[in-house]
Amino acid sequence: MQISWKRSINLISILIGSVSIGILYAIYNFVLIPYLNDTLGSMVIPGYLVSIGMFLTIFVGMLIGYLSDKKRDYLIYIKVLFLVAFIAMGLLSLKNKFLLYFTTIVFVTTTFSIQTPYSAFVSNVSKDCNKDRNYGLVMGVSNVSMFLSSVLIGVVISKSIEFVIILLSLVGALFVVPLFLKKLNSSPLLEEKENSLSDNNSEVFKHVSLLLISQFGIWFTVGGVLPYATSFLKTEFAMSLEKASFFMGISTLISALFSTATGIFSKIIGRKKLYMLTILTLLITFSLIFVFYENFLSIHSTLLFLILFLFSGALGIIYTMNVVIISNSVPQNYQGKIFGINNIVVVLSQTISLSLMGSVIATFGYRGATLVPILGMIIALFFYLLHVRREITLSLQKEHI
Repeated sequence: MQISWKRSINLISILIGSVSIGILYAIYNFVLIPYLNDTLGSMVIPGYLVSIGMFLTIFVGMLIGYLSDKKRDYLIYIKVLFLVAFIAMGLLSLKNKFLLYFTTIVFVTTTFSIQTPYSAFVSNVSKDCNKDRNYGLVMGVSNVSMFLSSVLIGVVISKSIEFVIILLSLVGALFVVPLFLKKLNSSPLLEEKENSLSDNNSEVFKHVSLLLISQFGIWFTVGGVLPYATSFLKTEFAMSLEKASFFMGISTLISALFSTATGIFSKIIGRKKLYMLTILTLLITFSLIFVFYENFLSIHSTLLFLILFLFSGALGIIYTMNVVIISNSVPQNYQGKIFGINNIVVVLSQTISLSLMGSVIATFGYRGATLVPILGMIIALFFYLLHVRREITLSLQKEHI
């Protein structure tokens, strides 16, 4: 009973902290680049600074994953990363160019590195049967927070971008307070599940290698589609920027709702079936758009919204199931390491697809660009099926021992 109560308190604190994650990503997605373009007077330098920050995430995420597993204390790294991220975010409001170079890199690095210990921590304080629900709630709260932050940005940005940055840095820091005030010791709550893997580095990483390739395919799709979605609606459907932005805002909310409900879907369908069904849904959706592209462009806005609903709902489930599937594939003492490696996969796949998508659109248009997410989802489905086959084989071998 006491452990159950502790888990509930921990989850509430984690969900409150998830609001701050949404705020960090809102600044990154909606404010950072335009602000740097204006402040630095360059369209090139901001891209370099963000790229450096993303590159450093590879090393920071791996280091934090290793140290957090070794010490079995994820919360201390979450606190440090939040503290540094919001300090860097506040300093962005100062228009000192040399300081901006440093704080931008630090802000990007810490924002993308937080997911490593945060995901591992959620896993560490969750019962195996509740991981779908807990990760879904975390993703849902983060997405809603990001959407509400974007609305707030639109309302107050007329004052100044600097005011928006300072305001959201203070709000974000406020929602982190419960994690700082409450000492959440995850060790007593660890619930080691029976795992077919031995506690061996090479065997563990070999086991998840196919899963990580599948993850690459998923994030390759996400990283290529979402940054260009507003531009696609504006160009191909002749929407105003306001209407296109409204559609994408609704998309974020739908994803949040489906993320929150993932635990329910998982219990009804099963984790593996739900994951494969969602990947297949996205693959079929993009394939039909490619084949019937001209018809797709002439559909009524109501039908377009239904397609957006299907796409956004599938993404919401994918966001949650990605971390659940990875968490359940390795022993508890490898959670930090595996999320650190997965963070590298997420960053690299999105960086590659973002560059590729821009080139494909310029050469073949948006219809040709549809092949990029189709390729990503084929990779995701194919390698996940191979991973499942390997798990079944390991399970059968264990039964015969």
